[in-house]
Amino acid sequence: MVFPTVVKLAMHRFIHLNEYICPICNKNYKGNKITIKSHILRHAPFKYKCVVCEKGFHDMKFLQSHLEMHQALEKYECQFCHKKFKVENYLKIHLKFLHQKELYGIDSSFKCEFCERKFNFKKSLARHLSVAHSIGKITSVKCKICGKELSGKSYLEIHMKIHRGEKNFFCEVCNKRFVTKDHLNRHVKTHIRK
Repeated sequence: MVFPTVVKLAMHRFIHLNEYICPICNKNYKGNKITIKSHILRHAPFKYKCVVCEKGFHDMKFLQSHLEMHQALEKYECQFCHKKFKVENYLKIHLKFLHQKELYGIDSSFKCEFCERKFNFKKSLARHLSVAHSIGKITSVKCKICGKELSGKSYLEIHMKIHRGEKNFFCEVCNKRFVTKDHLNRHVKTHIRK
């Protein structure tokens, strides 16, 4: 059988394989139809490219949102805490997770009964209880190289980049390199303050 698109071929192959496998690179997505479709799109040439960094996009609205990142303006301000964002979508995410009480009258934060610290996610509170108060499932892990104790596997993975010398984020002002984007963003603010 012949199919007009790679996506339609992948959808058809599911009948035979009971798995969504990319016909281009053979990556397996088991039963996730949406993920295989977006994955196949990544193989296609991009319709739109950023004129600043040449990053590609399939949708003009994502390109427009991305272009705001290159502007130094933080023009989207939170009406509650006055934190500013370069991209409107970041403000929406901020409101959704940090200001539910102000927006909807719902306090969805999780409070530690020992130190009164608040968390936006139940998982964050559980990790805090484990690491700070030794309560519940112990999620901390130790680095086998330097012995540093970290509060979870994801933090250990980031920490291991230091030992491997992986510093993939660099400052465009002074070329200093960083392990995480958060560390880079903190560093960039030091140039702004000067």
